[in-house]
Amino acid sequence: MKILINALTAREGGGITYVREMLPALARFGEAHEFHVLLSPEYQTGLLETLPEGIRPLIADVAAGQLLHRWWFEQVEIPRIIRRQSFDLLFTVNEIGTVRSPCPHVMLARNLHIHSPVPNQSTRQRLFLLWRRLSRGPTARAALRAADRVVFVSDAFRREVNASLALDPAKTHVVHHGVSLSFSESQNAEKDASSAGFQALPARQYLLAVSSIDVHKNFETLLLAYADAARAGADSFPDLVIAGTIADRPLYDRLQNRAKSLGISESVNFVGRVPHVELAALYHAALALVFPSRLESFGQPLLEAMASGAPIIASALPACREVCVDAALYFEPNDSTTLTTHITAIVTSRSLRARMRALGLERARAFSWEKTATRMMAIFEDAVASRRVQPSSQRGTREAHA
Repeated sequence: MKILINALTAREGGGITYVREMLPALARFGEAHEFHVLLSPEYQTGLLETLPEGIRPLIADVAAGQLLHRWWFEQVEIPRIIRRQSFDLLFTVNEIGTVRSPCPHVMLARNLHIHSPVPNQSTRQRLFLLWRRLSRGPTARAALRAADRVVFVSDAFRREVNASLALDPAKTHVVHHGVSLSFSESQNAEKDASSAGFQALPARQYLLAVSSIDVHKNFETLLLAYADAARAGADSFPDLVIAGTIADRPLYDRLQNRAKSLGISESVNFVGRVPHVELAALYHAALALVFPSRLESFGQPLLEAMASGAPIIASALPACREVCVDAALYFEPNDSTTLTTHITAIVTSRSLRARMRALGLERARAFSWEKTATRMMAIFEDAVASRRVQPSSQRGTREAHA
């Protein structure tokens, strides 16, 4: 097969992680298949510079933030590229993609923002996400309905989207993310935070949160619960390290002020985005990962933390439970009291940490990017085979639309 991968949506966070890890895993199939990936040098130079052997770049003249230009490119230019270069399959790594593809189309569904409202938003945030859903939602829904196969990153996410879209169950699949071997506890057993070069980290023990600074990540509840636990604990209570891109600057400023008002500003460290190569050591040295999110389709930090041997405290979202199963202590996103209890238990009980670490390591063994890529290749082949055996009347209708 000659496969075109539309990776133009991969700009930060989980999107970048998925593309960075999946391309080398797919490249293993390069002897039997030909892979090309659409990337923009405007905002994806990191991906372009690290493409694995066997993955061929196609440069897209698309700039970040140019919504209409991007829409034109995906709806008009990509079909032209497919016809001109005779691609057998289009794989789009996000819901926002080509609606009428001349070849079989597999879409990855991973962005909950397009489908679900984010709780506890300010008026400014509600207006911004309303505009985002209105501008991108119709195209995303049309593309998902038109795609030959839709791959969800969790069954919880599939159920939520299908409640409104009612996609044909025969064309939907669930394929979990994998986890890089760089997060393996055995590879990080001799590392600690200081050896990884984190000058901003405290010398003493710390709890860790890894997420972009955004409203649905629920850092307000985390700060409140941490303050209550620290207040009741000893003077040597662990610090809190928050690692992630500042996606919402006003929210970041409010969190800083909130930490001051709670009297914990000296113990809370916002270290910003941590390079991927250093993140494993950050997980490994942590007493635990705390993941308080209100909205998730998967939750990659959960998987990375388990593989690194970090115990987990997570919000009781269906996606989080699907990823961790029994390898996490759960709390409802608005329940700071239970979160405080879990933080205190993890900090004070070495046996609890050991038990949760063992459960996490065992659970993490079920995930790998090689398994993810193998499953995706089977779906690609199924999509192509199914299009070939479509009745001529259906095929003619689809091609006329294209």
